[in-house]
Amino acid sequence: MSMKQIEYKGMRINAAAFEVAELDRFISTLWIQNKRERAPAQSARLFSPPWPAELFADERTALDCAIAFGRSVIDGEVPGVTMEGPKEN
Repeated sequence: MSMKQIEYKGMRINAAAFEVAELDRFISTLWIQNKRERAPAQSARLFSPPWPAELFADERTALDCAIAFGRSVIDGEVPGVTMEGPKEN
């Protein structure tokens, strides 16, 4: 497993890439947390970014895509997904 962390617009984006056994492909996950000093620990949210049909060919691409997805969540560009949780229909 490899990890990458960035700070973006007052939030901390943490991404991790995992190798899928025997496939030599990778999946990723990320969690976003408000980095304010007084933010409660519960302010962290776990997300599963979309994966390509063939999964990712390498860890770096998996991490970069997860970070990009995290930025999109923070920027409000992912329909139905916010830092507060999924939007109700």
